[in-house]
Amino acid sequence: MDSRSWGVELWDQIDNLLQFENDQLAMHDHHYRLLVEIQKLVTEFAKKYRKTVSNFVPKKKGVTALDSKLTYNNVLIDSLASFIEVGMAFENYGDELQRSVIAPLKAEYDRERKITDKVTTDYSKYNNTREREKKKLEDTWRAHVNALKEKQKAEAQNTQAQNDANISAEERQKAQALLSAKQQIFVETQQSYAADMAKFNDKQRYHFSHGMHVLIADLEMIDRQRARITQELLSKCSDIAEGMAKRLADSAVSLRKTVARIDAEEDCKAVLEARKTEYLFPVDLPFLNLSQCTQATLENQSALVNLMLGSSNGYTSKSNTEKTPKGLHTLFGKSKSQASDGNVLQTPFIAGIGYKPVKETDMTVIQLNDRIRMLKFNLEKVQDTIEATQRLLDSCKSNPKLGNVQDTEDAMAKLHRQTYSLNDLIKRLEARYESMGGDQALAEAQSSLECTNPYGISGPISGLPGSLQKTGSRSE
Repeated sequence: MDSRSWGVELWDQIDNLLQFENDQLAMHDHHYRLLVEIQKLVTEFAKKYRKTVSNFVPKKKGVTALDSKLTYNNVLIDSLASFIEVGMAFENYGDELQRSVIAPLKAEYDRERKITDKVTTDYSKYNNTREREKKKLEDTWRAHVNALKEKQKAEAQNTQAQNDANISAEERQKAQALLSAKQQIFVETQQSYAADMAKFNDKQRYHFSHGMHVLIADLEMIDRQRARITQELLSKCSDIAEGMAKRLADSAVSLRKTVARIDAEEDCKAVLEARKTEYLFPVDLPFLNLSQCTQATLENQSALVNLMLGSSNGYTSKSNTEKTPKGLHTLFGKSKSQASDGNVLQTPFIAGIGYKPVKETDMTVIQLNDRIRMLKFNLEKVQDTIEATQRLLDSCKSNPKLGNVQDTEDAMAKLHRQTYSLNDLIKRLEARYESMGGDQALAEAQSSLECTNPYGISGPISGLPGSLQKTGSRSE
């Protein structure tokens, strides 16, 4: 089976993966401290040595189903039996152990801890940044909603002034001027909201398709590197033991066989199967044109959701233009308690659309089309990176001074896993897209939404090549 990518498929599991990596580091540190104690006690009486080793056997409590499947964890535990047999080894065994195993193992632990801590810090920064962007968009949204209220109020006052014969012409002009000013403010806030929404969507898309992927991919890489390097170092323990007396030969062979069971591919596959969910990262936030919504639509979350997704027409006709503002003014004129209980316009993320994870079965044909185009764009970028990395790998093999061949091969393997997972996801979404009617359904859905967004925010993904910057059907 081709390798799969944590960064693509476990995009929403970074908290669990960080906990997993910390647990793995604890296991790593646990084993490192064991070897340190072995080095100190290697010349002491065998019984005391074996007892010390036994004290480092991990407790059986709290072992999860995932832990039991990990060859890395099981091998580290099973390898303790071989160390017990080393009890009466020569003094030079301890010296070689310190030089060839303990020091490199500590260096590897420090490297992994540094990377894990950086991922933790970056993850916190990413989340804080995302929350700030969310709050900024909500502030812009509220300003837009408030501008709508003020416009409605000015419209009502102007209508009253124009229809009241007792009001002077000067007062009528003032009412008309006030209405014009409020209308201008409403248009400006609408433009600001549209611009901020576009920025939020771009940053959130980058957050999930790049930021989170990079962090999770780093965790997967150090997990695989830890397994490989620990396997190499523990194999050195076996090499040292083979130089000892005949009575240690059986112990050395046993240790080698035990360590050989470490399988980074199987371990990473087990983590993926245990942690993968059926959710995809949030879809883009659709634009909702408040100025054209009917009163009934604005008061009903389900109707707003249907309108945002293009499954209904909740906009007012031109003949109802004069009646709509009065209804909107009634909606936004509720008390604070009523607004907190029933006002569905508190946030642009109505029903969580645009912010919450989504199942592919809940995505509209437009959302599927956008997501497939974005994934294909990401796939092209990965494939371009593979070509560049392959050139680097060839150069490193020719001249080792240019870089570490093993690290470059690990990077290449990571990219191939990412390619596999992206292709798998694209095929699955394309099958879903076709089952929903394909290009014909997309054209109908786009037609129902073509007049709802005066700012074109639902256009192509920012940064896509010209061939991908199309809002039409998938076959274009």
